[in-house]
Amino acid sequence: MPLLLVGWPILALAAVWLLPKSAQRWIMLALAALLVGTVCLLVWTLPDNSVFQSQGEWIRVDLLSLVMIAAITAVVLPVLLYFTLNPHSAVIRDGVQSLSWLLAMLAAMYGVTITGNIGLLWVAVEATTICSALLIVQGKKRARATLEAAWKYILICSVGIIFALLGTILFYFAAQRAGCHGLDWSALVGAAPGMEGNLVRLAFVFVLVGYGAKAAIAPMHNWLPDTYSQAPAPVAAILSAIPFGCAGYAVFRLYALVTLAGEQSFASTILIALGLLSVAIAAPFMLVQSDIKRLLAYSSVEHIGLVFLGLGFGGTLGISAALLHLFNHSLAKPAAFLTVGEITDAYGTRKIAKIRGLLSQSPVHGVLYLVFVFALAGMPPLALFRSELRIMGAGVSSAGWFWPALAAALLVPIFAAFLYHSSKMTFGPPAGYRPLFRERAGAFTGTGAGTGTGLWAVALPIILLLYLGMSEPVWLQQILERAAQVVQQGVICP
Repeated sequence: MPLLLVGWPILALAAVWLLPKSAQRWIMLALAALLVGTVCLLVWTLPDNSVFQSQGEWIRVDLLSLVMIAAITAVVLPVLLYFTLNPHSAVIRDGVQSLSWLLAMLAAMYGVTITGNIGLLWVAVEATTICSALLIVQGKKRARATLEAAWKYILICSVGIIFALLGTILFYFAAQRAGCHGLDWSALVGAAPGMEGNLVRLAFVFVLVGYGAKAAIAPMHNWLPDTYSQAPAPVAAILSAIPFGCAGYAVFRLYALVTLAGEQSFASTILIALGLLSVAIAAPFMLVQSDIKRLLAYSSVEHIGLVFLGLGFGGTLGISAALLHLFNHSLAKPAAFLTVGEITDAYGTRKIAKIRGLLSQSPVHGVLYLVFVFALAGMPPLALFRSELRIMGAGVSSAGWFWPALAAALLVPIFAAFLYHSSKMTFGPPAGYRPLFRERAGAFTGTGAGTGTGLWAVALPIILLLYLGMSEPVWLQQILERAAQVVQQGVICP
C-alpha cells in the first residue's frame, strides 16, 4: 500500500502527457483524492505497535514515517486543489514539462518516507533535488535571477548531499564493525548499541551537514530565500515540504541510531546549537526584509531551527513537540505561499513597500494573509503557538530555563518583523492598486472572473490550524508519542 504514494504521482505524470491539456485540472483533483485516500488507509490499517514492510526492507512504514507522510500530504493537498481551481496557474500555463517535474518531485518526496534502507533514503532525497531544480527553471520566463537561484540551490544541496553520502557510508562502516552487513533499518537498529562511538559521532556530523543543507538549517540556508522568491507560488509551496518532510525526516531517522549508540548528548548539543543559530540568523533578515516571499523563506529557516531545537531537547516531550511543529508548519507555509502568490500577481511586485491597503482592496486576501502571518508568528489560538510552547516546555524539562528562554527571546524580533511588515501591507493607504486585483478578489467570492477561486484551496489548512491550536486530540498525541518512541528506540516497543 505505501508504494501507491509513489505510484499515484507517476501515474498522473503519464496521464498529463497522454491526455489533453483540458484534463490536467481533473488529473490534479484525482491525484489529491487518491493520495488522501491512501494516507487515510495507512492511518487506519497501521496499528500502534506495527510496521508495514515489504520487499525485504526496501519498503517500510512505521509511525515516524506516517507523521512525515501526513506532513508532505498537508503540503501537497492545497497545491493540487489550487491547480484544480485555478487552471491558469503558472505551473500549468508553462506546459506539460513543468507539471511533469512537479509530479516526479512528489513521487520522490513520498519515496523518502517509505523506504527502510538508508541508502535508498539518500537516493530519494537526491532525486528531490534534481526534480525541484529542474522545476524551478522551467517556464517561459527564465530570468537571470531564476537561473542563479536554481544554480545556488543545486550547488549547495549537491555539496550537502555528498556529505550525507559520506555520513551514510560511515554509518555502514560502524555497523559493519558491529556485525551488521547492510543498510536496512532493522539491521542497523540491532547493531547500533555495538557501534563505535567516535565513528557514530563523525557519521552524524556528516549527515547533519548534508541533510542540514537540504533542510536549510543555518548556516547552510543560503539557497532557500533565493529559491523561494524566484519560484512561482505553487512551486514555492511544494518546495516547503522538502526541508521539513524529506531532509528533516532523514535527520530524525538517523538521530535514532546515534541515540541507540549512546551518543545522544553529543547529537543533542549540536542540534540545539544549530536550532538556536537558525532562529538567530532569521530574525535580523526578517526585520529588514523588503521582499514578501523572502520574508516567508526566512520564516522557514526559523521554523526548521525550532524543529531541530525540539529534537535536540530530546525525550518523548521534545521529539513529539518537534514532530507536531513540523506538521503544523506544513499546514501553514504552503497556504501562505499560495495566498502571497495571488497578492504579488495582483500588485505586480514582491516588494513589501509597494503592497499597501490590502484589506481595503480585497478583504478576503487581506484576512487570509493575516491569518497565515499570525500562524507563522506563533500567535494563539493557531496551531504553531501550541507546538512552540510545547518545545519550550520540553526544553525546560530537559535542559533548564536558559536555552528555552534564549530561544523565546530570539522569537521576539521575528514576531515584531511580521507585525511591522504586515501592518503596513494590510492597514496602510492603498498603493500599487491594479484592476486585476479586484477581478481576482471578485472571483474568490463568486462575483468576477480570474484566478482568485484558487484560494478556496487554503480553507482546510485554516480549519486545521484553528482546530489543532484550540484542542489537542488524544489520538494525535498518541501517534506523536509513538513516533517519538521510534526516534528514541529505533522501533516501537509494546
